[in-house]
Amino acid sequence: MDIKVKELTIVKAHEHLKKGDFTAVELADVYLKEAESKNKDINAFIEIFNDVKDQAEKADKIDRKSTRLNSSHIPLSRMPSSA
Repeated sequence: MDIKVKELTIVKAHEHLKKGDFTAVELADVYLKEAESKNKDINAFIEIFNDVKDQAEKADKIDRKSTRLNSSHIPLSRMPSSA
């Protein structure tokens, strides 16, 4: 499956993960490549954690049949808060 990052919401990603359309590792890979390619121009990420793929592998081992949205399956980024 071609993962279209710009069209993917957290809910849609969760649905695809549950159906087995892609794995958390595959999703993380797509987001890591997207962040790497875009960050050169927009400088939006201060840090990308080096254990992202390890976390995705662990998430892939969690039961996909759960109806509860588990954020460990979904790559997230956030803006630092200003003090």
